[in-house]
Amino acid sequence: LKGELMWYLGVGSIRQLPESSKDLIADLARCLSKSGFSLRTGGRGEVDDAFWHGADGGIRQMILPIRHFRQYESMISPEIISYHKLPNDIQSAAIRECALPASRRKYHSKLKRAMDDVCVPLVMGENMKAPVRFAITYAPGPLHTPESINEIGVSDDPIYITPDAAAFYLLKKMRIPVFNLTNEEHVSRIVNYINTSKKTAV
Repeated sequence: LKGELMWYLGVGSIRQLPESSKDLIADLARCLSKSGFSLRTGGRGEVDDAFWHGADGGIRQMILPIRHFRQYESMISPEIISYHKLPNDIQSAAIRECALPASRRKYHSKLKRAMDDVCVPLVMGENMKAPVRFAITYAPGPLHTPESINEIGVSDDPIYITPDAAAFYLLKKMRIPVFNLTNEEHVSRIVNYINTSKKTAV
């Protein structure tokens, strides 16, 4: 996976994605692949799953927080890699870039920490030199940035304590556009893009 590729991020830890959204994401991923975009995702939830299956046949990369995560296994395909197998200097840089508030960095397990830290290479690339051009998610509430966590303090509310918070924080910090499939305007733009892509391909 070398060269000047146009990466985008498909991310969303939601566990029950509506079927209509699954179909839309898979269709979008196929169109983006045909348009020369490369998918990067983390296998975190059904949003990631839909992108992964839709981009099959195109250039795609999955960076897992651990070697085996959900139904995905690293080392069985060059498309799937594990965060803990990245060079130590990359992992150290990821921890620095993550820079979440201290209250958010208290973990009950290594997996939860890895879920945060892996967001950095998901956004910036496995070598930290290939940031995504844009990101697409399905977030039924506000994008869960650490700023919202700071405003309410430490909370056990899953709306605010989410595995994707670190990704959204970094995307905002780097001013990378995020399209949310729960936003009607964003969905309309995406549907228009898909329809235009299909007409162009005919």
